[in-house]
Amino acid sequence: MRGAHAGDDGDGTAPEGDVVLDGAVRAGWRLLSGRGRGRFLEDVDLDGGPRIFDLDARLRDLREDAYFDEIEVRASDLGERSSDASVVARGANGTRLEGGYTRDLFSYRADGDPFPRDTTRERSYARVRLTPQRGLSLRLGWDRSARRGEAFAEQRTTLREFPAPPGVDREIVSTVRDFDERFDTFTLGVDASTGPWRYGVTASLRHGRVDDERRYDVPPERRGGAPVSEDFRRRVTSDATTVVGKVGRTFLGDAAEATLFVSETWLPVDADLRSDATGFDNAFSGAAPRGAFTSRTTGTNEVDRRASSWELEGSWQVLDALEFLASGGQETLIDDARLDVVERRRYERAGVANAEIVTSRRGRTTNRIDRASIEALFDAADDVQLRAGYEWFAQNTKAPFETRGDALEGSTLSSEVHRWIAGIDVRPAPGLSASVLARVARDDAPPATPSFESADEVSARVRWRAGERLSLLAAHRYRGLRHRDRLDSVTRSGSTSLRATWSDGALTLDGGATRQTIHTESDTRFLILDGIAFRRVATEVTYDTRDVVLDALATYEIAPRVRISGGGHHVQSSGDEELTAYQAFATFEVDVSKTVTLGLTGRIWRYDERRRSIDDYDAEALEAWLELRF
Repeated sequence: MRGAHAGDDGDGTAPEGDVVLDGAVRAGWRLLSGRGRGRFLEDVDLDGGPRIFDLDARLRDLREDAYFDEIEVRASDLGERSSDASVVARGANGTRLEGGYTRDLFSYRADGDPFPRDTTRERSYARVRLTPQRGLSLRLGWDRSARRGEAFAEQRTTLREFPAPPGVDREIVSTVRDFDERFDTFTLGVDASTGPWRYGVTASLRHGRVDDERRYDVPPERRGGAPVSEDFRRRVTSDATTVVGKVGRTFLGDAAEATLFVSETWLPVDADLRSDATGFDNAFSGAAPRGAFTSRTTGTNEVDRRASSWELEGSWQVLDALEFLASGGQETLIDDARLDVVERRRYERAGVANAEIVTSRRGRTTNRIDRASIEALFDAADDVQLRAGYEWFAQNTKAPFETRGDALEGSTLSSEVHRWIAGIDVRPAPGLSASVLARVARDDAPPATPSFESADEVSARVRWRAGERLSLLAAHRYRGLRHRDRLDSVTRSGSTSLRATWSDGALTLDGGATRQTIHTESDTRFLILDGIAFRRVATEVTYDTRDVVLDALATYEIAPRVRISGGGHHVQSSGDEELTAYQAFATFEVDVSKTVTLGLTGRIWRYDERRRSIDDYDAEALEAWLELRF
């Protein structure tokens, strides 16, 4: 084995029968200040100390009997709170082997929340693809996603919740709950093709486990009829089996093509529930409430889910200038749920008999989605393309019960969406292109406020490349959403941006500016306790913000083997949210040899939210690094 720069034949290529290793690794040390200020960890998520910033290596085996022709290894931010690594091996016979790992530690510290929390997300995978013969391939795979840490919860203390910390409203507070979850998916697939036909089948098994704990504690003065405290633990296991098949065929000498996808999923979910609580029962036993009690609740919640779907996609090149794209499909989801819970109460007051409360429910939920679309692409001229399309979407849902006040009632939902699409792409001159795309959607019965009765969107883009040095890009997007059912809600957003790139020998400049606006207004109604009676209140909630975003990047070779670069990102927000944030960096690097580069990078971050100074931070970093190429 030898490096790519050693023993070349003079033209930069390695002789046959050799094993060649090339790539680069960049490592160094970061000095960091301001890590614990405000929401720095949430936004920037960096640490100080030794780091491997980047690793990219490739091993090529040029021998005729080599099983793997090429192996690539890549990694970034090793030692950071968020890092990833992957390896890929390829063989001349179509064999492919790959694996990887990604880790992300998310920290929440915003708004001076009295309950900061951290969540670690990890993802691992390994996949193999074999091609034993032409037109046949086998796929094996394993994927794991895991999360552990703390989740966010918010409730009223009059229901069940932690006492409010000092300075926080005692009626509505936030808390966290510990959780640990892991999901493993094993996949086996086969793909084949013969003549104009293509076939495929994929079977996967997904096993999941969730374990979380919660603690509620209501202040004594707010006991009422709710539990005073409770320790709750839930364990959930789920196993999903999914089978997906597909068949495709080309027609009319490859001018037309159709592919059918069919899938079936079986997903049983079993949840074990357990909680220990102390509470206060306001129901009367004789002349006085039943009073304080301790209880233990145990039970199970089982769900058998079956899902099926089909989708048909096709394309037809009718003429050289006219092509049609069409698709249609249906998804059906059926849940059979069973809930069995037993609560055993022991009352502290003499003369009140202990109680056993049994809850047993059965129900079926069905959800069906139908969709279809068609789109036409027409080359009206050599430099003009027109497009027009229509999409249809329908949803029908039936639920056996849902809570409405103090009653359990069944519910049904039927919603139908129509969307029209139109656009044009033109190239009026060499190096100049422009496009406009519009979408108009209407929903006859939105299921909830986030689903809008009307959704309109228009986007436009102009790109100009003036020779080899200068290129410009201008873009604009508008989106309008409206909901009139029960509560009137309107959202309008728009953004306009301009970006330019200039390159002239040793100097390269790249920069952009964006202005975006958001306006939202929504009617809302709620009940408040006025004396001894509830009173309905109606009000309007609005939100307006205007953002200006600037970014720039520049590189310059000041001398042979000596370069400088720098850049930054600046955000200015006004309206309901007033903040200024920016970050900038500057790098000086020197090639001390053909294989070694030394560099020094300085970074600064600033965040100033004028209405919430506790979120503010300012931080600086200095990175000394060495890049080794081999």
